[in-house]
Formats: sequence, C-alpha cells, structure tokens
Amino acid sequence: RHLIYILSVIAARPSLLICDEMLCGLDIDRQVSMLQMLQSLQVHFGLSILYMTVDASSFSLMAHHAVFMHRGKFVESGEAHSLLEAPNHPEFKAYVRESQEQEAMSR
Repeated sequence: RHLIYILSVIAARPSLLICDEMLCGLDIDRQVSMLQMLQSLQVHFGLSILYMTVDASSFSLMAHHAVFMHRGKFVESGEAHSLLEAPNHPEFKAYVRESQEQEAMSR
C-alpha cells in the first residue's frame, strides 16, 4: 500500500515529497526496502524529501539535514549524523540516549 501510494505521487513529478511516519507499521525488511526506494527516487528524479519521524535510526539513514522539535518549537538543527553524534539541547540528548538504548535492546 505504501509503495502504490508513493509511485502514484511520483508519477506527477513533484519537486517535494512529504513522508510523515512513512515506515510506521512496516516490518524491518519492508522498512529497508522503502528507505532504499526513497533514496533511489531522490537521486533519480532530483526529489526533495521532507521526512518526519520519531525514529532516530531511520532519519539518520535518510536525512542529510535534520531538525529536532520540542513542544512545537525547533530547538536543534544541522547535519543529521552530526546531530546524533553530538546533540546539544537537553531534550534531544535524552531522545538520542533513549533511541540508542532501545536499539541496543532490540539486538
């Protein structure tokens, strides 16, 4: 269903694709396939993607630039990998720590 929706949207050749929790409800194999497809579409069509998620592992794979919001305000932004390696805002630090702990527990 996700794939059909994305392909129907891409057929219109948009310059921006908005993905809001695009991977929600997909198993890990489909999540990986979806991320690979989005990256391929981005390169092939010169597509910009606004990728909104609460999943740090997926945004670190997908995003070049990231913004962290807290209580409806932008509190930290920058290159995605750099943000995850050295968060500054206390809420973002806690988010990164919790994400890393959850990822470690799932292994």
